[in-house]
Amino acid sequence: RREGSDQGHIMQEYQRLQLRPTPAAPNPTASSTEAKFWKRFRFPILLQQVAAVTSIDFSPTAPHDFAVTSSTRVLVYNPNTNEPRKIISRFQDVAYSGRFRSDGRLLVSGGEEGIVRLFDLQSRAILRQFDGHKKPVRVARFATDNLHIMSGSDDNTVRNWDISTGQQLAQFNGHTDQVRCGAVSPTSNDLWISGSYDHTVKLWDTRSNQCVTTIEHGAPVEDLLVFPGGGILVTAGGREVKIWDLMGGFRLLETLSNHHKTVTCLAYDSWRSRLFSGSLDHQVKIYDTTTYKVAHSIKYNAPILSVAISPASTHLVVGTTDGMLNVRHRVASMEEQASQKEQRRQFSSHSWRYLLRGRDEFAPPTALKIERGRRKKLHAYDQFLRKFQYKKALDAALETKNPVVIVSMFEEFMRRKALWIPLSGRTEETLMPVLEFLEKYVTNPTYASTLLPVTDHVLALYQSILGQSPQVDDMFKKIDRKLQGEIKFQKQLTSLMGIFDLIFSQNSTAFADTTEAPLPASSAKPQAVGSD
Repeated sequence: RREGSDQGHIMQEYQRLQLRPTPAAPNPTASSTEAKFWKRFRFPILLQQVAAVTSIDFSPTAPHDFAVTSSTRVLVYNPNTNEPRKIISRFQDVAYSGRFRSDGRLLVSGGEEGIVRLFDLQSRAILRQFDGHKKPVRVARFATDNLHIMSGSDDNTVRNWDISTGQQLAQFNGHTDQVRCGAVSPTSNDLWISGSYDHTVKLWDTRSNQCVTTIEHGAPVEDLLVFPGGGILVTAGGREVKIWDLMGGFRLLETLSNHHKTVTCLAYDSWRSRLFSGSLDHQVKIYDTTTYKVAHSIKYNAPILSVAISPASTHLVVGTTDGMLNVRHRVASMEEQASQKEQRRQFSSHSWRYLLRGRDEFAPPTALKIERGRRKKLHAYDQFLRKFQYKKALDAALETKNPVVIVSMFEEFMRRKALWIPLSGRTEETLMPVLEFLEKYVTNPTYASTLLPVTDHVLALYQSILGQSPQVDDMFKKIDRKLQGEIKFQKQLTSLMGIFDLIFSQNSTAFADTTEAPLPASSAKPQAVGSD
């Protein structure tokens, strides 16, 4: 077998060690600062709806309109004027779960009729109707790819719909009670999550159309959401909000029991630093996502069914059971307004101003410099390793004189089960660097577990040529003397450990006997002084 024949292996890049950030020290002014921030949400505007507000959703695109689902309508409000921009009333019965697509152009909604409808927000026309559920559809969501729709119903099923054809692609059966909430993982379009009144949350794989796992919440699940990183799942049901680690084996991280009645809705802000929960106890709790402690609470006049906050964190909208839509608005600071205005500025590609953009801009000294995304040039040993030229890769690693690089190269050869390829067929000149490196580091505790098998391979390959080269023989003798010295040293350490164990055991036994022995009678009762 010749060098470079191992074409089936693929080199993997090394990843840096991910250091955990140390928890910040508690700030005594944090609570007061938090309260001041949320108290800036003044000017509460009350907009009466015809029935309970069951869903609120902000558009991801500017100016971030919000859709309010109530009774047989979905109203799209302008956040600047708080007036309805669009009114969608193409329902024969109560509508549920009006949700925007990621581009803000389409809206999907379920309803009591058991039909999922897809609307064009510009014309308010119905683009698609997905008919298949036997009972009311409580959940309707766009998939991450914007090509499919997830729906959950009181018929205990979750369904996958193809927008382009209008056909049902899959039906997920597994819940034993009504499906009341759902979400699509933001990092994987194939992972769908549903919550039900059967107290469970199920994760579905749309590739196999099977349930991946089931999480027991302990109460009827009213709402759930997945954080943008895809690793944290939040579920709400009963009086508890639970935080789950999806990447760490679906283990429970926190249980938040700060409400006195059923928690009905969840939301998070654009920075994902605050988690919102609304409840039938008239309270909206705001949690700090670093500690999951309550940072602030807001009291309302009626039980809460839905809550949402704008992407710019300037509007907090809450819907209640009595049909009241409460809109709290925070006046942005001058710096925030200037930043938002600058972001909204659009330049025409045909204008002179567009061609001169950024010419007079200079970064301040305190600005964070972002490195250019240039492709880093591979080291010589990486280039040879990528081409499966193992001997040249090892020689290039030895030239660096860096033990970390050389040992990592040996470990990569072991992983590929090709250690004999770079070590065999070497001349006296090319074998000496390998022997010199082994003689220097073979007894180093950091590298010994890797270099000892390498030394065995070298001895097995070149034991037949011993006596032909004085330099090679001398290096083998040095390696042998170093290994013998290490073995002698380890034996001495072992004997010393045995002596110390014997001493410690004897001392502990003597100490136990001393503490358990009773006091003498003479010492237990002191003698009288001056009795004579």
